Amino acid sequence: MANAVRHFSPQRNRAGGERGSRRGVDGFICSYFYRHNCLCEHCQREFRKYLRARFTPTDQLDRFGISDLESHKFGEIVSWHPAARAVIVRYYQFLRQNSGIYRGNRSASELALLFQRRAIHQGNAAAVQGFRQVGRALLEAHVLFDVWPDDEFENGSPTAVPTGFAPTYRTVVRMVSE
Repeated sequence: MANAVRHFSPQRNRAGGERGSRRGVDGFICSYFYRHNCLCEHCQREFRKYLRARFTPTDQLDRFGISDLESHKFGEIVSWHPAARAVIVRYYQFLRQNSGIYRGNRSASELALLFQRRAIHQGNAAAVQGFRQVGRALLEAHVLFDVWPDDEFENGSPTAVPTGFAPTYRTVVRMVSE
């Protein structure tokens, strides 16, 4: 599955959606909002192009501490995509215009990752770090998962979902707070 997943431009995504619609595809999953901290080889390559086009090697070193852009491994790439806002606005407009298609849909995910909202409410903001690490690893492994707040999840399923619509999961990942 991971080999079949590719990063596409918004134009390619739109074209693919149109072709899929003509062929009778009954749904798409959009999970990359151009703000996710993806560190795959494709995003690293494109971010290097972005930096190379805008900053001299001296600027790269002085401003970002990057001595060799080609070999540098980024630990974080967040919000650098210049068209992010326009893409997100278009996405939510699409959802609003086509809400009849999505109403009543159920998740196909077999894994639930629980966000530690109880720990956050108790003042333990450090609990987010483990959640982010696990979430990032799942995204990079291209694992389909849902996120639920831990205070709305009991006995293997979410509590804030109407009867009959609650997904069931093979695996529930509950983070342990320190």
